Amino acid sequence: MLNLQDFARAREAIFVNRTLSKMRSLDRALVGAEADDENAMAPTPVDGNLPPAAFHFRYMSSSGQLTERGVHVRHIETICDKVGDPIDYKLTGLCLLRRSQRSFKASLIEEMIDLATGEIVSDAVEYFKINNIANVSTSDRQEYTAERSAINRCRYELTLLLFLGASDGHLSESEIDEMVKHVFNRTADMLDEDVIRSAIKALAPDEASFAKALAIIADSTTARREFERSMRRVIDADKRLDQSELLFAQHILNFFASYDQGQYQEYLQQVARGDFAD
Repeated sequence: MLNLQDFARAREAIFVNRTLSKMRSLDRALVGAEADDENAMAPTPVDGNLPPAAFHFRYMSSSGQLTERGVHVRHIETICDKVGDPIDYKLTGLCLLRRSQRSFKASLIEEMIDLATGEIVSDAVEYFKINNIANVSTSDRQEYTAERSAINRCRYELTLLLFLGASDGHLSESEIDEMVKHVFNRTADMLDEDVIRSAIKALAPDEASFAKALAIIADSTTARREFERSMRRVIDADKRLDQSELLFAQHILNFFASYDQGQYQEYLQQVARGDFAD
């Protein structure tokens, strides 16, 4: 049976892959683990109040050393002065430098890059004051293109395929290749393969989107057929059978069977409670 740890391992692998890939394309690195401030450790897990948002920080540690971090921000807390005006922001999420939850003050960020858009920000406090990203999804911060339309059309299949591919804690390029092929097979538009690949790597689905994707794909005969073909190709992509991938695949197929039998509502309620047993 699947449990929360299975989803957490897959979700972290997806994030690590997307963030490191984007950082490499922007010539950014992770620097300064020895300067990390243990006081910055955040409770785990953190209840997110915004869609997944990935950033690269050049951050001044409490000891005065400049560090470079990839951060998957899931919660933003506004720090106000005595009259209630925002003066700073506390950002909490998964830090790739330390591979754990960390909190950061926006006022200590020397430079920030929004990895969804490539925007370089010199004043992080002003950025979060102007941009209410708690109410803006990653796709809303990106230019609408044929590639974005194709990704959006396939987003539910890609959500399941990403969890499936990353279920062993690693998302390989060969598995991404099969997801790129899936998008091309689902559209007649002329698409830029590199843009599609980058867009897939930028996706950051969570358990809630996984449950939603299950129900939507199960309800479409065409989407289910195309997904199951791609699912088999993703499993075979790294030329080995991994038990974690087979477990996720069986979980998905079991849901499809329960959907056909009209038992899916109870199943979705179990997923919502964190009870992932088949």
